[in-house]
Amino acid sequence: MSAFIDYIIRHSYFKEVNSTYNLAKERHTEAFSLWLQEQTQTIGDDYESKKYVHAHIQEIKRLDNCIRIVNNAIRSSKKSVEWFFHDRGTDSLPILKSKDYELIADNISVIRQYESYIREYSNLVMVQKEAVDRMIGQSLSNHSFEQIRLIATSKSELAKIGEVLKKAHSCEKKFPHAWDLYSHGRAFVDISIDDLESIAEDDFCIKEQFVILYNKQKKLFNVIMGEEDHDVSCFSEEVINKENDCMFFQMTQSLNVHPYEGKVQIDGKELRRAILDSKRYGTDTNFSDDFSIYQFYKLRQEADKLDLKFDTIIARTKDNNDAIKAFNYEQLGKSVVYIDDYIPASTVGTPLYDYIETYKEQKEKRNNARRLASNYPLGFSCHFDSNLNFDSCDFSIILMILNSEQKIVTSEREELEKKKKREEEERKRKEEEEKREKIRRMKACVSDWHITRYGFYHAYLYEYLKTKADREANEYEWDIRHLIWAFKNDPNKQDRQYSYRAALNEIVPKYERKLRDTFGSLLSDMTLVCLPASNSEKNRRRWQEFSKKVCSDLDMWNAYDYIHIEQEAVPKHLGGDGQAVLSFNQSFFNGKYVILCDDIKTTGSSLQRMKYKLESMGATVICSLTIGITVHE
Repeated sequence: MSAFIDYIIRHSYFKEVNSTYNLAKERHTEAFSLWLQEQTQTIGDDYESKKYVHAHIQEIKRLDNCIRIVNNAIRSSKKSVEWFFHDRGTDSLPILKSKDYELIADNISVIRQYESYIREYSNLVMVQKEAVDRMIGQSLSNHSFEQIRLIATSKSELAKIGEVLKKAHSCEKKFPHAWDLYSHGRAFVDISIDDLESIAEDDFCIKEQFVILYNKQKKLFNVIMGEEDHDVSCFSEEVINKENDCMFFQMTQSLNVHPYEGKVQIDGKELRRAILDSKRYGTDTNFSDDFSIYQFYKLRQEADKLDLKFDTIIARTKDNNDAIKAFNYEQLGKSVVYIDDYIPASTVGTPLYDYIETYKEQKEKRNNARRLASNYPLGFSCHFDSNLNFDSCDFSIILMILNSEQKIVTSEREELEKKKKREEEERKRKEEEEKREKIRRMKACVSDWHITRYGFYHAYLYEYLKTKADREANEYEWDIRHLIWAFKNDPNKQDRQYSYRAALNEIVPKYERKLRDTFGSLLSDMTLVCLPASNSEKNRRRWQEFSKKVCSDLDMWNAYDYIHIEQEAVPKHLGGDGQAVLSFNQSFFNGKYVILCDDIKTTGSSLQRMKYKLESMGATVICSLTIGITVHE
């Protein structure tokens, strides 16, 4: 009987009930099924069941939204969801019920934090596995959630441990004899991080060399150090320094040189020790690498004759090594430095000396050309090969580059302007593409809304039976009338059944719920435009508090302060057109995505006029959601 009555008397409501029921079954299938399972009463396909579903459709939509959020979370990181339940005393992911879906959705930020921990943990375990095992204190294939959090938040600490381990492994590999003494037979994993951190590579290098020599000449070294049996396993600073001094002393003895004398006898010739007052020996030159011992000391003798300091010729040769090699390549076909080059390279007037000076001048010009190419890469590539080898190319090309500096700078500026223009065009293209995609997504949210005769999407909260309808309003319809009259808040027409505050408290939550269920997170990019009333006072009383509350709760843009009534509307019965003269802040509306709001939609013409006006200023009107819609029967 109820279905028949609603079909005859409340036909729009009857259609809405059936439509809502079908929507729940077809579009919110998973949520609807779960909701049905948790109901205490039996729900079928009869009209009363459909009305029950209609009354609870927002509950089903919210559950559907929660299910989507949760399913996405499980797909992206099931482990983070399991972690969430673990923190609440559940060892594994349970069979989810409505309350579970809502709990997860409400705490999605927590789950995303867990997900970030898991990602960071996975990266660290992959690149710092040994450091992770050290920090945890054991080697595990699976870590607890608490350990995962600890690892994920200890990146800098793990990096420090990793550096210590890297240095220690390097010493283990490079200095095997020294490592055996240091470890005392312990496995690497059994040596503490604190002990490993104290390792100094220089000390291990000295110890390695000393152990090799000591094992060959144990008695000699004990005599030198004045010990019966030296403890080679000790790594104290004092012992390391003693072993280093001992090796130096032993080396000088093998050359038949007294450590405190300035002369050396080699092949029956007495030569001055080159290293006696040299600061560069051992760093910039070494007789064993560069030339023979005799040549080394002979060089010092020749330098003394020319009153050239030994370190001076060493420095000159080292600093101009490339120039000397180039000279010898031109003269002899070999890119090398000979012992005979040391003195000429430091003697003014020699061909080698002059060649070095010319080479240095050309090198400076080559460096200037290289800097020009580096500072103005776009301009340079317009005139020269960007892959040019500045060190080996013909010097004429270098001079050409330097003479073209102004052209290069000008071309750089022009190319930068072109690049900037291309980037700006690309930015605008992407911006426009993003805008189109955002509009598409927004309009997709209202695709099931009614399309007005003016061609835009519209929905409403209440059906408002006009007072001049062909039939008498029922109790519910009278209640809607009083609610909307109170909301209009006309100072000349105070409704006694509802206060404006009571109407606001009734309408605002329902209005917000409709928008939130429809647009979700997109609301933060959207603007609410309430169609102004006929004069400033009515407009303030009706829309100021409403728009402020809705926009604050939903994080929307509020257009209330950006539309002003310049001239009050003159009623049609007094010869006017019934429309107020409005002024708009055009810069505010440019680029906005708008939801129009009015108290009552009758023909929709007012909404269409506002849509046309806003879009002429660069806004995009997505839809209209009014408090009520006028019905005539």
